[in-house]
Amino acid sequence: MKILMLGRWLPVSRRREDATREVRLARQLARSHRLTLAFVTDDPNPAGAISALRAEFGDLEFAVVTRGWKTLSSAVSLATGSSASMAYARSAALAARLRDRLRVDAYDAICVTSSSMIQYALDA
Repeated sequence: MKILMLGRWLPVSRRREDATREVRLARQLARSHRLTLAFVTDDPNPAGAISALRAEFGDLEFAVVTRGWKTLSSAVSLATGSSASMAYARSAALAARLRDRLRVDAYDAICVTSSSMIQYALDA
């Protein structure tokens, strides 16, 4: 089965027992399925963590969002009655890459592990 997993930023812990719930779920799914991880990060230089994720899971789609700008857009969203966390995770670049990927590739399932990432599943 081919699965698109939309979740929070998934830094890989050096110790397997310290892994987050999302990493543990991704590891479980990757054992018997083709898994694509998709997420946003506000880490300005995520190269090391991305390399570790790519080495373990292979297929990634991610976008780096600027922390300062995203904090401001989250505050504006909250003030207007919208979700601050969804605004923080919104990335036109990630949305475009996922749209392009979904045109070419079909996924059997989309797994959303963070409410802020539901916006990308709804587009699919």
